[in-house]
Amino acid sequence: PMSWTFRRRSPPADESKSLGNHESFDFPDSDRSKAKSRPAGLWLVATRTGPRSAAVALVAALACAYYLSVGVGPPAGPVQAQKTPGRRADASAADARPSGAAHRRKVQKLPAADGAADDASATPTCPVGSRLPAADGAFLHSMFTRLSTDPKHAHLSPVVKSAGGATSDDPPWILVLDDFLSAEEVEDIVSNLRSDAAQKQFRISSLAGGSHNSNYNYRRSESMNCDGPCLEEPWIRPLVSRMTDATGLDRKHAEGLKLTHYGKGGFFGPHHDYILEETEPDKWRNCGNRILTFLVYLNDVESGGATSFFHLGIDVEPKPGRALLFTDVFHDRPWEKDERTAHEAKVVEGGEKFIAQTWFFLYDYQANKAQNCC
Repeated sequence: PMSWTFRRRSPPADESKSLGNHESFDFPDSDRSKAKSRPAGLWLVATRTGPRSAAVALVAALACAYYLSVGVGPPAGPVQAQKTPGRRADASAADARPSGAAHRRKVQKLPAADGAADDASATPTCPVGSRLPAADGAFLHSMFTRLSTDPKHAHLSPVVKSAGGATSDDPPWILVLDDFLSAEEVEDIVSNLRSDAAQKQFRISSLAGGSHNSNYNYRRSESMNCDGPCLEEPWIRPLVSRMTDATGLDRKHAEGLKLTHYGKGGFFGPHHDYILEETEPDKWRNCGNRILTFLVYLNDVESGGATSFFHLGIDVEPKPGRALLFTDVFHDRPWEKDERTAHEAKVVEGGEKFIAQTWFFLYDYQANKAQNCC
């Protein structure tokens, strides 16, 4: 038989050495270099002796509970934040951008495959994936300049609605690509969206945390998500690959496509696409904020339905195959919201409107979504 006793004593010079007839167990401490500087700790000793009375066992248990409750053992060291790669440029305000490193949390561990042993050390933490930002302080301005001036993009028929600059003192970028998709490509997409299979996936569009009434009074449309295998469907693949080619951004930074239908009377009130920490904290910390909105109009609208940037006095009318790109952040501070690109979808006064859109995030959206981090 073996009984357990507790002894307060200084740790031995070699903590792994057997103490005569005893086996010693220290409280966990990954930094053994602190062993000499910390005060005498509590040592749990298993002694091979004869049977002990129930009273002694009870006292030992109470002693264990007491010392654990008062935190005997090495003091917890400071949490070591995950090293986060800095921006490629403009690193002076690095601590202002949202970083999941300081807000790490455990996520639900996936079940082990084929009855494999459960390994607690394999439990993922948030955030995951690359912490290299999608955009530094120069990328967005460079991307819009390239799309609007480079002759190799002339076939997209770029039209600058708001010419941005390199700093936050300059106007935001708003760019239209009039011939982003061909008439045949948009007809193929809309035809698939009208199919019975697609119609079953449409749901009433909602606001983050909004009630039914607030949704109805602020937004009237239906949406379906196209992600994963859907993005590989022949009718949607050209749109997805063209978005990636135009921006130069990896798809890991983007959500799946949101396909939205506005019937007659449909609209979306004034809003901003930037992700706020207070409304979606996990997404903001782990995926970062949205930096860029990419929207494509898919059909003719009889009347109404424009996208209106009310702060800037700019309206963009729906047209089949027309793409609309605009920044959600300041060009030189891509982690900070630019309120000037707040917008609304005006009421569809006649006919209907179909759009496809996606949003690019500062960090690896797809990896974090796969681990339920956002």
